[in-house]
Amino acid sequence: MAKLFIKPLLVCFIFATFSFRSFATNAEQVPIKDGFAKRFTIDRNPQGVLVAVRSKQIITTFSLIPFLKLLLDHIAQIPHAQKSGQTNAYQVMVNETIDQLYAAQVEDEDYSSSSKFFGDNPEQPTKEERIEQLKKSLDNLPKMEMRPLIDQLAKDPDLKEFEAKLPDILSKLRPDILAKPDEPKFYFNKMLIEKLVSFILTQAVNRLPSVPYLGLLQGILGDVQNILSEQRTYQQNILIAYLINFKSKDLGMTDDEVNKVLSSIYVSHLGLEAFNQFRNIEARWMGYGWNEYYTVARTTDNRLNNAIRIGELDESSKRIDMAFAVVSSKAGSDKRILNMVNNVHMFSSKPALAYDYQKPNRVKMFRLYLRLGQIGLDFIPIPPFIKNLVNQFADSFYRPQRLMEGSMIGYLEIFKNDEVLKQNLLGQSLHPYLK
Repeated sequence: MAKLFIKPLLVCFIFATFSFRSFATNAEQVPIKDGFAKRFTIDRNPQGVLVAVRSKQIITTFSLIPFLKLLLDHIAQIPHAQKSGQTNAYQVMVNETIDQLYAAQVEDEDYSSSSKFFGDNPEQPTKEERIEQLKKSLDNLPKMEMRPLIDQLAKDPDLKEFEAKLPDILSKLRPDILAKPDEPKFYFNKMLIEKLVSFILTQAVNRLPSVPYLGLLQGILGDVQNILSEQRTYQQNILIAYLINFKSKDLGMTDDEVNKVLSSIYVSHLGLEAFNQFRNIEARWMGYGWNEYYTVARTTDNRLNNAIRIGELDESSKRIDMAFAVVSSKAGSDKRILNMVNNVHMFSSKPALAYDYQKPNRVKMFRLYLRLGQIGLDFIPIPPFIKNLVNQFADSFYRPQRLMEGSMIGYLEIFKNDEVLKQNLLGQSLHPYLK
């Protein structure tokens, strides 16, 4: 376990408030230090000062082709309506997905089934209405001939012209920079640039009149916009696992450099609205990252311990990473990995399921059918604002959860070296650039 290089008072507070569990759940396993050099690059200036930590895994030259290919892979799950056998199998998965959505939305007593997501505005759809729109979308998809549409999108001249301009639009964003330890304001400045790029992308898409089903294309390009911050956050979570589990010198850094790198990572996760807190953050720069990390770790420990105390989880359940725990509801059975930081969805108070050992494809298939439901929203007649709210609801089931799973990838590389589990986690991200 890495030595904690933070102020003594902070150390006392941390160890007084919760008992820390080491990530190295199997002490006999030897960490794989080579993984750091394969994933990350440390940049130093001529004076030897660490100026950046970059990822070698992040894609900085973008193409829409991987997204179109992934979309085709998704669409391959949809049967033609006339093939009744396939349609029945598809309908079974649709029903399972909708059942999971209903189960998730009634699990919390704090949110009644008839409550609105946003105040008491009668124009806002209820949870049930949002789920029903997704079901309507999934039921309608087998009637659509979508593969020719995707082929047409890939060949569209306006889209090709737009794709050729993407590198210039995105060049200033540098998503491969995971930390700028000596520039506390770096990510606040980047957020302004990202907002400008998002605006440029939106305006450009709206000027593609020849592209069929513009809404579908906007959804794909929405993924392109998200890919920048999502790649960075995913790789940062992997980097955190290495920072926590190795001594600074083993990573080619000093103790102070690790402190500042960790602070830079957590600052990058803040929004522009947090800028008014910047002076306070800068004053605590050497310990800010560690404090944020231990906040996550305490949250995981507290949720896990409470679930064990009230009998929801077996006492054999244990934390294995800053945000994840291997749990079972009965000793030796129902083995799962829970994400103790992200909830099931935006209005849930329950930890999200990250992996089911008995059903390895359970999370992947649920996310896949949610994604199909979102794709199909463009082909049913609903007002745009309702479609946006339904998409927001669906996104909350998988987007933040899959980014935190980057931390598990780092953990598996360092300790477990479980390639099957690692590949399953990568596959359930349904994301061509997360690796």
